Amino acid sequence: MLDLTGPQRPWSDRLLTGFGRAQQTALHSRGAWGPPRPGGDLLLLERLAELFEAPPDRVTVTAGVRALAAVWDTAGGCLVERPGFLPIPELLGDRNPVRQMPWADMFATARASAVPLTLWLTTPGRNPDGRSLSASEFALVRELTAAGHRVVVNRVYRWFAGPDHGVPSGAHADGGSWSVDSLSKLCGGGSRLGWVTGPEGVDHPAALRAAGPATIWQRSWASFLGAATLRSLHAQCVEPTLAARRAFLARVRETLDWSDHGLAGTSLSVAVPGVGERAAVAVFERHGLRVSPGSAFGLGGTVVRLAFSGVSESEAAAAADIVTRLAEEGALPRLEVWSDGAR
Repeated sequence: MLDLTGPQRPWSDRLLTGFGRAQQTALHSRGAWGPPRPGGDLLLLERLAELFEAPPDRVTVTAGVRALAAVWDTAGGCLVERPGFLPIPELLGDRNPVRQMPWADMFATARASAVPLTLWLTTPGRNPDGRSLSASEFALVRELTAAGHRVVVNRVYRWFAGPDHGVPSGAHADGGSWSVDSLSKLCGGGSRLGWVTGPEGVDHPAALRAAGPATIWQRSWASFLGAATLRSLHAQCVEPTLAARRAFLARVRETLDWSDHGLAGTSLSVAVPGVGERAAVAVFERHGLRVSPGSAFGLGGTVVRLAFSGVSESEAAAAADIVTRLAEEGALPRLEVWSDGAR
């Protein structure tokens, strides 16, 4: 059985040993067992500035993206992307109603609104479909923040975006929006480490600043992270995933007229017209592919997600052969890559 549900790639023994040493360093640092400093431990803030140009005076260290959603003030209304990560609208909706819609509708709704709104979106390489904001859409983001709307940009898939899907200068905090970064898609969901960058001169939610990860955990990552470590993580966790995705697309294009619409990220969303979602997932599984239902990401119709973080290039090519056979033999005859920007 080939698992295309997106399991995390394991670390090498060398990376594991390095993290163990970093924990020992943190363990013996002064104040390691003290309460976390509001906003983030200074050692980690310095490391984030060094590696990611994250301005320390505008950054709050968090346990991940959910930490911001849990305390974000949605007064006035909140628009959340569809498709996307379903726990986000659930967390935001604890306080005020949240509306989910495609990016184009979010932008149009905000432009027509007489009151400031929050817009929450993911770029580059959004899960599950791989969409990234275009240059013109980034311009809309800047227009909306200038008009008083608040835009939160989730960048957790930034590691899997090529040069054509990068974040242009000034598109995030310097352009008036908030950005949320995390190590979860690079290092694994258990890393529980992220950071929020806000616009210049804007206070971060007090509850967010007070709820950072334990001091010893922040210092472990501060000691572990470095240019060489990032290169190793990229080589072991990112490059194999991108290579598997390319291998899948190259193989499937040999027989099916598929386009990936210039998408990025770790996965593809595949439309399966005329078949119920549960039935489609079951067909894939009977033929040796474990895939995720699109409804888990707010996708309508019958769509499944194929993620490549848990397979090799040869396994991805084998998965492409299965998909091709399902289409050619009529079990799932009208498979195509799904994108809300291309349909």
